[in-house]
Amino acid sequence: MKKKTKILICVLILFVLFASIVGILLYKHNQEQERIKLERENKEKEIRSHYSNFVKTNKETKLYNCTNNEVVGTLGANVETTLKEIKINYETKYFIVNEFDEEYCISYSNVNPIEKLTEKDSRYKLYIPFNENVVTNEKTDFYNSENNLVYSFNKVFEFPIIIKDSDKYYVEFNNQLLYVKKDSIKETKSSNNSNKAKASEVSVLCYHAFYDPNTETCNNIICHTEKQFNDHLTYLDNNNYMTLKMDEFEMFIDGKLNIPKNSVLITIDDGYMGKRAIPILENHKSYATMFLITSWYNKKDFESDYLELHSHSHNLHNQYECPGYGTQGGGILCKSKEYIVNDLKKSSELLDGSKAFCYPFYDYNNHAIEALKEAGFTMAFQGGRRKAKIGANKYKIPRYTILSYDTVESFAMIVK
Repeated sequence: MKKKTKILICVLILFVLFASIVGILLYKHNQEQERIKLERENKEKEIRSHYSNFVKTNKETKLYNCTNNEVVGTLGANVETTLKEIKINYETKYFIVNEFDEEYCISYSNVNPIEKLTEKDSRYKLYIPFNENVVTNEKTDFYNSENNLVYSFNKVFEFPIIIKDSDKYYVEFNNQLLYVKKDSIKETKSSNNSNKAKASEVSVLCYHAFYDPNTETCNNIICHTEKQFNDHLTYLDNNNYMTLKMDEFEMFIDGKLNIPKNSVLITIDDGYMGKRAIPILENHKSYATMFLITSWYNKKDFESDYLELHSHSHNLHNQYECPGYGTQGGGILCKSKEYIVNDLKKSSELLDGSKAFCYPFYDYNNHAIEALKEAGFTMAFQGGRRKAKIGANKYKIPRYTILSYDTVESFAMIVK
C-alpha cells in the first residue's frame, strides 16, 4: 500500500512538473509570439511613417529596377517625387516611384512624407529650343539651377537643347528644366526641334514714375498715368508678348537662349512713385525690373513676384557732381574708381547681389564701365532708343524711354 502511494505521489509530481514545464513553454511561446507580433506591428508602422503620395528624399539614394533589384540610378538629396499606392506590410523594403516610364523602386527609409509637391517652374516652356540635340554618355547626371544633383541614370539620353551655357546644356527632363554638364555629353547633332519665329533683337522699355491723375499730379514727361501703363501692358497681353526676366534677357544677349520674336524687357528707373506699377504688373502677370537708387528708397517697399530689383547706384544719382561730364554730370563719370566701386558694391549688397546696372541720367564713359566691371556687374543699361541685339555690348544696352504722350499706337511701333 505504501509502495503504491509512493508511486502515485511520484506520478503526480511528474505530472505537475510536466504540466509546469508545458505551461512555462506555452507562456514563453505566447510571449515570443506577442513580441514578434508587436515587432512586426512596429516595423509596419515605421514603414508606413515613410509612405505618402508625396515624399522627399532625406539623402542621396539609389534607384532600383523593381523586377530584379538592379541599381539603375540615383535620386539626389531633398528631391521631391510621387509614389505608387502599394500594399504595405512589415516585410516591405521598397516603394515604387511614380514619375518615370519604367517602374523604379527606392528604399522606404530614404524618403519622408510631404504634404504636397513644390510647384515646378514651367516658364522654360516659353523658350524656343535650339535646333540641336545633345546625346549623353552611358551615365547621365541631371542638376538643378542650384547645382544640386537631382537624378542620375546609367543610360544614354537624347534631348533638345533649351539653354546653352559655357559648361552645361539645359534640357527638359521629367517635366522640369535641368542641366547636364558638357563633359558628360557624347555629341551634339542637328535636329528640327522648332520652327517658331525667334527674336534677334528686343525692345528694352524704360518707365519712371506712375500716378493716379484723379488724386495726384506729375507734370514731367517721364510720368505715366496708371491707365497709360495698363494700356501698354494690355497691348502686350493681346499680342502674346513675353515680358522677360533679367537673367533671360542676359542669356538672350549672350546667345545662350532663344526667346519668342514677341519679347520685351520692361524696366523702371529710380523708385520715385514706382510702387503704383506693382499691382498693374501683378494683374497682367507681367515681369519688370526696377533700377533702384538704394540710398533713396527701401527695397522692402517694392516686393513683388513680378518685379525684380537691380541697381541704379547707391548714391550716384546726383546732378552736376562732375561738371562738364555727360548731360547732367553724374558722379559715376569722374569720382575716384574706389569711391564708385564702393558705392556700386553697397548697392549690389542691398539688392541681394544685383549684377545689372542702369546708368544715372543714361551717362557713362570708360571710367564708369571699368568701375562696374571691378564691382562685379555684368550688364549696364543706357538710353539710345534702339533695340538690343544678340551679341550687343553688355555695358551699353540701349533702351526706349517711354514718355507721357506715348499712345498705344506709338508704343506698338516701339515694340514691334
